[in-house]
Amino acid sequence: MSKWNKHEMKADLIGKHQHLFRCPLCSQPMRMVEGKSLLCTNQHCYDLSKCGYLHLAARSYKTKYDKQLFSSRRMMCNNGFFDPLNEAISSTIMKFMKPLFDQKSHLYLLDAGCGEGTHLSHIQDKLTWKGITELTSVGMDLSKEGIVAAAKEYPHTLWCVADLAHCPFSNQQFDGVFNILSPSNYAEFTRILSEDGCVLKVIPEQYYLRELRCLYEQKKNKPAYSNDNILSRFKDHFKLLSAERLTYRFMLNADLMKPLLHMTPLSWGATEADWQQVQEINLPYVTVDLLILCGKK
Repeated sequence: MSKWNKHEMKADLIGKHQHLFRCPLCSQPMRMVEGKSLLCTNQHCYDLSKCGYLHLAARSYKTKYDKQLFSSRRMMCNNGFFDPLNEAISSTIMKFMKPLFDQKSHLYLLDAGCGEGTHLSHIQDKLTWKGITELTSVGMDLSKEGIVAAAKEYPHTLWCVADLAHCPFSNQQFDGVFNILSPSNYAEFTRILSEDGCVLKVIPEQYYLRELRCLYEQKKNKPAYSNDNILSRFKDHFKLLSAERLTYRFMLNADLMKPLLHMTPLSWGATEADWQQVQEINLPYVTVDLLILCGKK
């Protein structure tokens, strides 16, 4: 498919689902015009990029999340690193949202903090296989690097650069909001979530990437990790439906060490000596330890 056809296809997709969007500046409804832009009633205009995403943040932001981190994360995802997590998330959706799908016959999902889009794409594939075929997915992230990568790789999903503090979506549009290892804005999640929709938040547990944490943090005398505050805050905003702890070991090989090291912010403060030490150790596996929270309004 040519670049122009992809762009045309994405414009048609946005036009079909334009009701999802509202202006991030004035909160007015938006509509697709001339197959290339979203325009609000106050004439604020947002063009569809050549890559097929919308820039719906009020301004540009510089984040630490770069191309190397996102390409590393995609490589780890495509080699199965998060397969058990994506399977668990899709199973949770089937458990709590299948009755809603049976009622509505179509679901709208948002990945808030989607990065390069691999989680959302894999979860959508699993849901389709499980029988939820009428599905529209949207991924948003403040990192332009991540959204560009997502739009290029997964053209059948809606992608936008956007700020969690000012989500560019109309009220009660999404049946499911994912928030996977990413910051949250529960006020906005509540606003855009349908009355019977669910929020799924994934947070690290005590042993997540502990082999790397031991190497990077042993010199910094950091206190033991606890997610109690995050869990308590989630319960303050949503009725907790389930809290599933998922723990497994992911076997490594030499080709995966470098992307593993680069896929996480853990390495941001690492010195050259730290990098050398980690690369010489040749870890046989790394521990994945996560908590999947599911809640409703």
